[in-house]
Amino acid sequence: MQQQTWISLYICVVVTVTILAFTYVLTPKTRSSRSVKTNQNTMPEGMRPLHSNAGDAHHSNTQISKPIQTTTASTTQLCPVPKVAGKLYAWKSLLYPQRSCALEMLSWVKAPAETPPPRPRGDIHYLISYVYVEPMYTIMSDQRRVDALHAAGWKFLFPSAHVLHTFSHKASFAETLTQMGLGHYLPKTYTDQTVKFPAFIKSDELDINYGQGVRLVNNRAQLRDARKTFGPNAVLQEAIPSEWEYTSCLLSYQGEVHSQIHFEYLATANQQLYVWPRVDVQTIIRKEPMPGFMEMANEILTAFNISGFTNFGFKPRADGSLALLEINPRFSLDLLQPFEQTAHLEAYIRLIDSVG
Repeated sequence: MQQQTWISLYICVVVTVTILAFTYVLTPKTRSSRSVKTNQNTMPEGMRPLHSNAGDAHHSNTQISKPIQTTTASTTQLCPVPKVAGKLYAWKSLLYPQRSCALEMLSWVKAPAETPPPRPRGDIHYLISYVYVEPMYTIMSDQRRVDALHAAGWKFLFPSAHVLHTFSHKASFAETLTQMGLGHYLPKTYTDQTVKFPAFIKSDELDINYGQGVRLVNNRAQLRDARKTFGPNAVLQEAIPSEWEYTSCLLSYQGEVHSQIHFEYLATANQQLYVWPRVDVQTIIRKEPMPGFMEMANEILTAFNISGFTNFGFKPRADGSLALLEINPRFSLDLLQPFEQTAHLEAYIRLIDSVG
């Protein structure tokens, strides 16, 4: 009888542990206040690693300028180029094992330009930077660093220093697009005298992300207070009311798109004017880009001849057109799920190998 009791207890423990383990594995993991919805059985074409199959090229959600050769691509081959060591937590899902390489790159970026860069180790010989633009700008604005990295055996595809500077500073971004005849894609820009409230004020500092440096102002008193914080160069723009906001993450070479993934965000409390992540939003992966988006994106990417990652943030106007809020020239923080990260990063590796 005692033996039967121990056997029954053992079976109960095994069953309980098994159920808990399956529950943990199957429970979706999300970051911050976002929840993610997608159909795992019908992933968007733009989320898949790109191959040279002719059948892929005509898909409405994938525009490939030239065949991308099929090569062995793995995220373990990537070395992140961070701005600060404390932000390496952002890579934990896929790239955290490469943290020692990242720390070496961090030291090199902060060292004098003539300092030899660390050399690739094993299969790790591709560079990538997200979270912050400054490390890329440090490299791309100094040809000595670019040449030294190539000579050491590193491969990377970063936007030009001009693009990195222009897109990362809100004032120059708005001014440059307007001068190029692309200002109609942007929200209206105000002066302190012509402003119509409510409006958004945006800092012109480099590497403003996670909603930092953006504030909603509803009256002149709030505007004066924001100016004290953000300074005279901060951009004052029209507030586009909608509980919906969109992000499209593109990988391009010389202005032509090779990989893409699209998201939409819905403010769960029906807020019309907000700054993420100060509100709870539901994140939904779109199978197709928003109508009109690719026309806008292709025009901008071509005008600047962009190679590398760009992340477009925009909202719908009342008339159905799109208002471009920003373009971040870096790998996206919005790729929350491991599958999405892997597909986009592997497409990056294949593109580098394809273009040489």
